[in-house]
Amino acid sequence: MKPRSIPILVVLAVQALHLASAQEITLKLATDRPDAIYPLGAEVVFTIGFACDPASVRDAPRDPLDDRVILPDFFLDAVIEGDGGLKRTEKLKAGAENRLTVKGESPGWIRLTLTVRDAAGAEIQNVKGHRWIGAMVAPELLRAAQEEPEDFDAFWTAVRREVDAVPLQAVATPATNLPPAAAVVCYDVQVPCAGGQPVSGYLALPTNAAPKSLPIVISFHGAGVRSASQPLAMAAAGARSRGAIAFDVNAHGLPNGRPPEFYQTIEKTALNNYPRQGKTSRDTFYFKGMYMRVLRALAYAKTRPEWDGRTLLVYGGSQGGAQTMAAAALDPDVSFCLVTVPALCDHAGSLATPRRRPGWPQLYWADAGGRVPEADTAVMRTAAYYDGVFFARRIRCEAFFATGFTDNVCPPSGVYAAFNALPAGTRKAMTTNPVYGHNATNDKGSQRLREILAQGQ
Repeated sequence: MKPRSIPILVVLAVQALHLASAQEITLKLATDRPDAIYPLGAEVVFTIGFACDPASVRDAPRDPLDDRVILPDFFLDAVIEGDGGLKRTEKLKAGAENRLTVKGESPGWIRLTLTVRDAAGAEIQNVKGHRWIGAMVAPELLRAAQEEPEDFDAFWTAVRREVDAVPLQAVATPATNLPPAAAVVCYDVQVPCAGGQPVSGYLALPTNAAPKSLPIVISFHGAGVRSASQPLAMAAAGARSRGAIAFDVNAHGLPNGRPPEFYQTIEKTALNNYPRQGKTSRDTFYFKGMYMRVLRALAYAKTRPEWDGRTLLVYGGSQGGAQTMAAAALDPDVSFCLVTVPALCDHAGSLATPRRRPGWPQLYWADAGGRVPEADTAVMRTAAYYDGVFFARRIRCEAFFATGFTDNVCPPSGVYAAFNALPAGTRKAMTTNPVYGHNATNDKGSQRLREILAQGQ
């Protein structure tokens, strides 16, 4: 029997679907304002550019009549969400360009998320470019979502007394098994501290540094359980710099330099879900001990005879950003802070009007009516003593912040609420990026840090 012929259009359709799964798609997202920051009441305009890899086009099936390339149908599932309960979905046929608009009716955050699908509805994984982009509406108007505790300062003054009551008897052991760095010496430092765990970290500085000659640079860690890192490069600080006393602080006071399995075991046991441990009381909350170690690390670093007595720089991202804010707020000797995508900001965000997503670790949520579950009322009271917005009010040094407008971990609304709380007259700057999330970089802050180290001021 003669085999039945298959219509050419069916063949092309099958080839097109195969192409859809193999083809490399590139998304190009933008807003009509380059910085993606809009005034209140303005229309936020998202532009979605769409392109196919040229090599894939060369392999695409062609119309037998005029040799035109036949590309498969692509679709974009678009989700627009943001503060105030904003949630909107759209299905877009991928073309050269699509536009979506949102009215910026209240101060806050808006984010667009895209999923690329083929004609059959399957998600296409081979996508280049960014699938998220965000924008802010009148971020300068964002403020704390709850009242500051009346005894905020009294509480942290008492915490400092607890820390200061422990004798400052540090042990600095020359670090071994570290990659060599020219003209830099490194120590594994352990400092007894209130709160149950010592300060633990690696401290590095140029060899043969003269007394009172160096700035201090202290780095704090993001979430997770790990060893301190060797701050050798920061200690050397480049050929044009005088160098620095660089101190990388282990967030949990654990021994440094152990195998990865050591930290993985602790993360699964004693420190399992540590961001919520003891959250029903300000005195038992896990971050009390962590912030004690922040204060102790600062106190120890200032005892180094090589410190110049005036330049004390602190920096960190996410959880490290929260520690950095606490350091700058609670120690008046801090002269500069670099705060990137800070966590523990705007805990009460779900109580705001319009409602906002709280910052990591999202300790509690109010419902749409602004009611906090009875089981979380004590958590709400605790969280207020650890809110970066209230620490920011007490920062008097230079403060350089950064946020990414697609960050769902430490949302930009909370970061701006903290940034806006900095006292009037503070030298400050914000680095933003519409398509970055929790991987946002602090370009302005990093530049200023380099300037300080290079200029010695």
